Formats: sequence, C-alpha cells, structure tokens
Amino acid sequence: MHGINNTAPSALLDLAVTDIECVAGDGLGSFWAPTPAALDRLRRPPDAAGRRGFVPRGIRREAYSWGGLVRSTPEPTGPGGALVAGLARVGWALLLPFSIANAAVWCWRLPTGTVVLSVRAGLVRLFGGLLTLLLLSTVMSVAVDLLAVQCYAGDSLVCTVLPQPFEALARWTPERRMALFSLAPVLVVVGLWLLSGISRLRYDVADRYLDAREPSASADAADAQKADAPLLARPQFWSNRGETRRLSLGHLAAGVSLVSAELGAQAVIDGGGVGLAMAAWLCGGLLLLSLATVFGTRTLPVERVAASAAGRWQKTLAGLGGAGYLGTLGLLIAGWPSTGGDATGRPGFTVTALAPLTMVGLMLALIVSSVFFRLPRAGAALRFEAWHGLAPAVFLSLALGIGLVLSSLVAVAAGDWLNGGAGASALLGSGPAGDPAATVRTRCTGTCVSLDPQLTIPTLYPWFGGVALFVFAAAVLVVVAALLRRRAVARRVEVWAPSTSFVGTSAEDQPMPVGSAAELLALLGPVRDRKRATAARLHLVEPVVAILAAAAVVAVLASELLAWLYPRLSASPVTAGVQAAWTGNAGWALSWLDVAMGAWAGIALLVLAGLVLPAGPGRSTRPLATVWDLACFLPRAGHPLGAPCYTERAVPELSRRILWWLRPESDTPATRRREVVLAAHSMGAVVSLAALFSLSSHPHWAALRPRMSLLTFGVQLRPYFGRFFPELLGPAVLGTTPCLRPRLWAADPWGADHSAGAPEAGANAAAAASPVPARRWVSLWRATDSLGFPAFSNRPTGNPIDEFADEIDTSGYTGAVGAHQGYYRTRQYHSALADLAGTVRPDPR
Repeated sequence: MHGINNTAPSALLDLAVTDIECVAGDGLGSFWAPTPAALDRLRRPPDAAGRRGFVPRGIRREAYSWGGLVRSTPEPTGPGGALVAGLARVGWALLLPFSIANAAVWCWRLPTGTVVLSVRAGLVRLFGGLLTLLLLSTVMSVAVDLLAVQCYAGDSLVCTVLPQPFEALARWTPERRMALFSLAPVLVVVGLWLLSGISRLRYDVADRYLDAREPSASADAADAQKADAPLLARPQFWSNRGETRRLSLGHLAAGVSLVSAELGAQAVIDGGGVGLAMAAWLCGGLLLLSLATVFGTRTLPVERVAASAAGRWQKTLAGLGGAGYLGTLGLLIAGWPSTGGDATGRPGFTVTALAPLTMVGLMLALIVSSVFFRLPRAGAALRFEAWHGLAPAVFLSLALGIGLVLSSLVAVAAGDWLNGGAGASALLGSGPAGDPAATVRTRCTGTCVSLDPQLTIPTLYPWFGGVALFVFAAAVLVVVAALLRRRAVARRVEVWAPSTSFVGTSAEDQPMPVGSAAELLALLGPVRDRKRATAARLHLVEPVVAILAAAAVVAVLASELLAWLYPRLSASPVTAGVQAAWTGNAGWALSWLDVAMGAWAGIALLVLAGLVLPAGPGRSTRPLATVWDLACFLPRAGHPLGAPCYTERAVPELSRRILWWLRPESDTPATRRREVVLAAHSMGAVVSLAALFSLSSHPHWAALRPRMSLLTFGVQLRPYFGRFFPELLGPAVLGTTPCLRPRLWAADPWGADHSAGAPEAGANAAAAASPVPARRWVSLWRATDSLGFPAFSNRPTGNPIDEFADEIDTSGYTGAVGAHQGYYRTRQYHSALADLAGTVRPDPR
C-alpha cells in the first residue's frame, strides 16, 4: 500500500506499466498484480532474487492503489481534463479550513464508554458551523454589499469594470438587486451541501463492503463492541453516513438563515417596515436554532445515537430556513413595505460588516474554551500528547487563521477590482472625523456617474491581511532561525546501526577496493549526513505548527480590535492632537495594508501551486498536498462540508479484499493455509491498521488473526498520529511506548525521547499480546527519511517492532541515498517479508 504521495501501482510493484494488470476495483480504489508473463520472466534468471520487482514463489503480490480517493479529482485526460482536475484541486484546497477544524473533534481525550452528548465535541461542531457562516458572510459582503448596493448610485452603475449587462440592473431598486445577488451565498452553501452528499455516496461504503455481522458473534467480536474497545474497531466509526448527513443539514439551515437574516436586518436599517423586521427576527431565530442543532447533533462513536434518528428535525429546520429566505425575497422584490432609506448613501452594508466580527469573536471564545479540554488529566501524562494537550485549540486556531486569510483575499481582491485598483487601504472608508483628506461617499439624488466608486468592505478583512502578514513574518523568522541551527543525529542513529558509521582513511590505510561498500559509503556518506540533518529539521512539525497557531491567534485578536475601533474613530469627533497624530502616522500603516494584501495574493498562488502542480515530470506528488491528506483521513464528525474522508472507503475496501483472500472458496483450494502480509508505506500504514482494527469486530476474527501480519515502513504513527490523536492511534491503542515532543532548539530533536529510557524488559512478551490485531508487526525506518520514524520506540533495546533500514540504495545502476521512498528495495524489507510470509530468506547480497 502506498502513502500520501499516491505512488503509482507500477512503482509500488517495481515493474514497468506493461507488466502489471488491474485485478479488482475501479478508478477510486483498485488492486494491481504482476502479469503471469512478467512473473515467469522475472523468475527465470539465476539472479532473479536480486532483481527489482521479483516476487518469491508462494507469494501473490498485489498493490492497493487508493490515490483516486485522495483529493477526489477527476482523472486528467488531455489538456482539458488536466485543467478540470487542477480546478477541482483548487476547489478542495479552499475547503482546507473545514478539514482542519474537523480534525479538532478527534484529537482530545474522548470519553471512555458511551455518553448521551459530548459537550466538548458539540463546541467543536459549533465552531465548524461558525466557520461555514464566515465563508457565507464573505460571499454576502462581495455579492450583496459591493455588487448589489455600492456599485450603483441612483440609476447609474459606478463600478465601470463590470460588464454591460450589469448596467441594466441600475434601473432596479436596491432591494431587488439585493434579492438577486443574495442567490450567490445561497448557491454556495447549497453547492457545498450537495457536494458533501455526493461524496458520502461514493465514500461511505462500509455497510456495502463489509459483511453483515452475524447475530451470534464470537467472544472476541463481542469484546470489540464493548465501550472500552478502540474506536477504530467499532463498525460505527466507518459507517456514519447518517450522522454526517444530519450535521450537513444543520449547516445548510444555518447558512440559508444567515443570508435571510442579514437581508432582512439591513433592509430594516435602511427604513423597511414591520414585515421585513418580522422576517429578520424569525430568520435570526432560525439561525440560532440551527447553530444549537449543529451543537447537539451527535456524530462521534462515543455519543449515543438513537436507532430511529433519521434527521427529520434537521430536514424540517432546513425547510423552514428555505421558506424564510423565500419570504424575505418576496418582501424585497415586492417592495412592500418600501424601504424609505437611501441605500446608496450609507457607508457600507453595516450588517455584513458586523456579522464577521461577531462570528470571529465567538470562534475565539470557543478556542479559549477548548484549552480546558485537557482537564482533568494529570500534568505528567500531557507530556506525551501534542502541544501538552492543547491539540484542539491548535487545530481550531489554524482553521480560523487560514479561513480568515482566504476570506480577506476574496473580499479585498473583489473590492479592489471594483474600486478601480485603489488598494486595500481605500476600502477602509474614511479616517478620523475631521480629517480633511477623509473620503466621503457622494450622495446621488438623481443620475450620476463617478469614476471612483469609493467602495468599502468590512474593516476586519483588510486589517487582518496587514496584521497577519506582520505577525506571520515574525513567526517565520523564528522558525527559520530554528531550522538553520546545526543538527546532529549520529549518536542516536549509531545505537541502531553502528556498522553504518564511516571514518575516512588515512595515508597509511590500504586503498579501498573499487565498488566496495566502504568506497560507496565514502562517496555518499556526506550526502547521507546532509539528508539526516534535513530530515531532523523537517521533523519539527509539532513546534513549528504551535508557533504558527499562536501567530494566528495574535493576528485575529489584533485584527478584531482594530476592526472594532476604526469605524468608531472614523465616526467620532476627535481633538486636533489626535487628528494630527492620525494624519502624520497613519499613512505608513495604510500603505502596509496595500503591500500586505499583494503579498498574500502571491503566497496564495504559491500555496495553490503546491497543492495542484506535480513535483516533477511523471509524478503525481504535490508538495503541500501532504497537509490535505493528513487532515482528511478522519470521518467528518466535526465539519461535514470539508473534503471527504478517504479512509471511509479505503478501509472497508481493503478489509473486503483481505476476507476474500483468506476464505477458501475465493479461489481453487490452496496447497497451504493462506495468510496476508500488509506491507504499507507512510499513510498506508494508518489505513492498514484501521483495516485490521475494523476486521477485529468480525465474528471469525479469532481464527483469522493468526494469519495476519503487518510490515510498515516510513511511518508517522508514534510521533504524529500517536501524539495528535491519542484515542485513535495512541500508545494505549497500538501498544507502543509514549513519545516525547521534538525539541525545537536541540541538535537532535528526538534526543530527549531517545534518552527517556529503554522499554521495559518484558517488551517482547508484551508484543505477543499486542493490542494491534495481527500476528506480528515489523516496522522499518531510517534517519534520512523526513516523514519516517520508529513505530515502537526511539531505542532499539527491547524493541520488538522497529528495524533500521539501509540508507544507501545499491539496487540501481548507481548508488543513491534513500529518503522516504524505496524501502522495498532494502535488504531489511526482503528479510522482514520472508519472515512474515514464511518463505526462504533472500540472499543477503
């Protein structure tokens, strides 16, 4: 099984494309095997065992390709298909904040046993609902405020960059234009809801792929259903289509109600009558009720879900939200009662300006409340959890920061384009009252045309762009300083592989034989050491993310404060001293806003390129897509509108293939008992372990477990998943030793974890009774791998799982230093496979 790089099946099998064939599956997930002709050709030469792609006799080797599930993009066929695939990836990338917020619902100490409703999970779901509303509020600001209201003055279109069809709308009343353009945010939330439903149909297949559980389950299967069983072993974990659907309906109801409430409230401010006021109050009440429903919708496996829960209440709420929106549209279109105010004379869409401020303030409060998720655990235990137990706060902070960056880019870019390119600072409106240079909107009583429309947007967006760039630049400087520090991991690695050390020869030494291992090590030793140091720097994910999350919180707090103060400073008379200070000192700050938003636009393009463009010719790897894949391996229990969870299909699909192979009736009678060795790379190890835990609830698993083995390589289970998600893949679930955090300023980030003490003497005995549902587990790693770590402990003493793999690959024409790829070419891989599969060990040459 491949990892997050979506290695092609031919590369997984180390064969040419013409030497493999698809034996099962479709475009999303498929199983590939060498062709009979290729197997026959590979096994004929006397040195066959040393050739790439060789399959020992007695083994049927298949590659499971689940890359089609990741990022859910269409298969690029031709230039048009490549363009569509790229746009699809961009669309999924824009939903990254939703996926990061969803991860927060899984990363804290979940309740042991079953609870009626988890308040902490409800707070994360409420945060996800507010994140959806922030996106819709941004679309409202652009579509309804800028396009429908501020771009028109009297009977004229003042935003001259808009195409000619927009001029015909100048004869409409502002209320009717608001009603028309409000379709944009409604279509956005309906589109996200439909996309979520479509992805559930394609991904949530556990009830169709896994066999139905027999009424008389075995004792082992019954134990797996207990409340204290690992979450990954509960069938509900992989079949939560109903929970996600109900939660998505709550988001739909909240989004539509927000649009209706903002439309009605602004119309009332402009002079609307009782009808619009009642519509605004009713839709506002539906909005609060929808958010309460999002909070109370039970989505976690530990929450008790009624068997009769069919989402009728969520459907009713969504229907009421739609009815409220249609009623508000009817009042606006009919113009009854007519709004007596002059919409073209107000300094911006005030309700839309207030909405994001309120939502961000509430999300900040939820982030603060998530700090207490780690209570009442002991302080010593928190050392082995990410960010000392503050993982929910970190994930929520990142989601809010990235979401606000995207919202600011959209709002400022649209406003600046419509405003004639005057810059982000021009979108703030006027400065302090009394400023002679303050911008004042022209009130048009009749037909008038202005070459400078002087648009304004919610002040939160430009202020956040400027403040966030400054704060993040300071955070990046700290990170760069840490990464530039010299790294040395030789002492830790020497314990694992003392034979890999090399001391240069002196003049008295005998010359090394040409082509010997010593000569190869002399040539590639410096490259290996540099790769080790680079990998050690890239292992600092946890402290670096903590710095960025802290920067996001600081930027949001400062922006929220400035966004609240600036309009009040602009509207209030000030003294001459304050006026002079503003006139003399504010220029550089406003200029910084213009520069900052341009810089953010460039950063956004680079990030999207990293998510969309391949790393090199013929490869599907996208450098920053790793973040996407790591955030989307969990079911959407916190936010239902993010990118789909690929493990919801990969795990049942892999489980079904394993059961097919182990059953005698799947093929002709086998000459010996069939077994399975799951050989998984990187993220594939997470999918494999999840499949094993899923199979542990099978009624016949007691007889099947001795026939299952696991071989992993280049995995992140212990330092990342074990610390980030302790309830899913932590030490208690996998039977590994707890992991200390990497040290940002230490020469060896894992030196403290390495020195924390060796595993207990009974580790081998514990391995025999490992909670991992497999007969045996072997894991390979090397120090040159930036994404690979030991799975059991950072020490080899008493370690029953980990083995150090060769860092120098000699299987090719020239030697090369391996990193995250190519583990299946090492001697240790072939030896471990032979041990687990019960075949003859290959020649150590």
